[in-house]
Parts: sequence; structure tokens; C-alpha cells
Amino acid sequence: MADEMTVTELEERIESCRNRIRSAEAAIAERPDSSRAQTLNISIRPIRAELAELEHRLEEARKKEPEDPREEKIRKELEKNQAELDDIEEKLHGETDPIKVNNLTVSKRFLQMERNQLLIRLTNGGQAEETEDEEVAGLRKANEAKTRIIEDQNAKIEALRKELASAKAALGNPEDGVSCDETRVTVTAGRLNSIQNEARRLGAENYDLRSEISELKKQADMMHRNIGELTCHCRESEDHVRELEERCRALSGQLETSVRRLREAENEIKGLREYIAGSR
Repeated sequence: MADEMTVTELEERIESCRNRIRSAEAAIAERPDSSRAQTLNISIRPIRAELAELEHRLEEARKKEPEDPREEKIRKELEKNQAELDDIEEKLHGETDPIKVNNLTVSKRFLQMERNQLLIRLTNGGQAEETEDEEVAGLRKANEAKTRIIEDQNAKIEALRKELASAKAALGNPEDGVSCDETRVTVTAGRLNSIQNEARRLGAENYDLRSEISELKKQADMMHRNIGELTCHCRESEDHVRELEERCRALSGQLETSVRRLREAENEIKGLREYIAGSR
């Protein structure tokens, strides 16, 4: 039931009304003397009335509903955001410099994006929206795990290098004429060979892991790009839907006007017929 709407639902309805009014006012400002502007002026009257009613209901609902501190903070941010948007709208109406118009339009776009995020947070009860895709999160975790493996293997390689250096020092330099036990030299040399083989193996595995991480990063970047493109597409679809709604309301207004004129014409014809019949 409409009477049982929560504060958040009322705020969403109010935001929708404001967007529709802003869209209509922008179209009217472009061509104020056109027939479409006149139709839009008629069509936004009931929207303004609905907005006033919703704002009144919101005030009443806020008195009854206890305010969450987080939601109160978000609402203050929304009020500040709305004031900044209104200020930019006023500047846009009177600005003719294309560079300033472009800068104001970009600022408006960012403020609208910020407003959408605040509204989402308000809908979620003040909690920040979890925007990260599950697959992207999975890739990030896999990336972090492999990075830890690489760091561990780098530490092992460094330890083996130190052991190799110590073993070489223990063997001594044959040119120095140092006499070493043949068995000890043979065992140490075998140990050196084993260490070198292990270092090569870890180095190759390290290289493979780095390649996998690079591929995972590419996949994550691609997913972020796809998410961005889908987000833009959704926004464009929403704009298109709003435009279609405005056109429907405009056509509805034109239809009402046409029906009224048709009735007036029928009444006029009827009056003429009665007049003709009476004159006979």
C-alpha cells in the first residue's frame, strides 16, 4: 500500500519526480515557444503536485520513524549534493561559453553519480554497496595467493644462494693449494649440484606463476571494463526509459487536448443543427 511506504521508499519516489521535472524543464528551456514545451508545462503540473504531496508525507514519516545516525549522515550529504546540483542547473541556464558549459556538465554528471551511490547506500541501510563482482574477487584472491607463493619461493631461492655461497667457500679454491678431503669435496659438490638444480626449478616455477598472475590481471581488467560498459549501458537505458515516459505523458496531454477540442466541435455542430432546425 502507498500509505505504508517507508522513508527510503518515499525518498526514492521524490528523487524520481525531481528527475522527471528536471528533464522536462531542460526540454522546455531548449525551445520555450514550441508546442512540445507547452505540452510539457501541462504534463509536469501533476508531477509537481505529486512531489509536494510526497515531500509532506516524507516529513510526517520522518517524525514517526527513528533516525539511524548513518542514514541521517547520508541524508545530509544528499541535501548538500542536491544544493550543488541546483546551483549547477542555474549556472547552465544562463551560461553561453561552450567551455564553461562543458565543465558544468561534467561536474553535474559526477554529482549525479555521487547521488546515485548515496541513494544506494541509503537503500542498504547506510551500508556501503558491495560493487565488486564475485569473479573479480575470486581472481583477486587467487592473485594474492600466488603472490604469497612467489614471495615464499624467492625467500627459498635466497636461502639456497646463501647455502651455495657457503658451500663454495667451504670447498676452497684449488689454485690456492688448499688440501681438502676427497670424500668431503665429493659430497659437497653433489650438494652444490642439488642446490643449483633446486634453484633452477624454483626459478622456472616462479616464472610460470608470474605469467599466471599477469594473465589473471588481464582477465580482471577485462571484467572491470565489461562492468563499466554494462553500467554505462544501464544508465543509457534508464535515460531512454525516462525519455519515453516523458513522450508518453506529452502524447497523453495532446490526446486530452484533442479530445476536448473534439467535444467542443461536436457541441458546436450540435448547436448549429439545432439552430438550423429552429430556423426552419
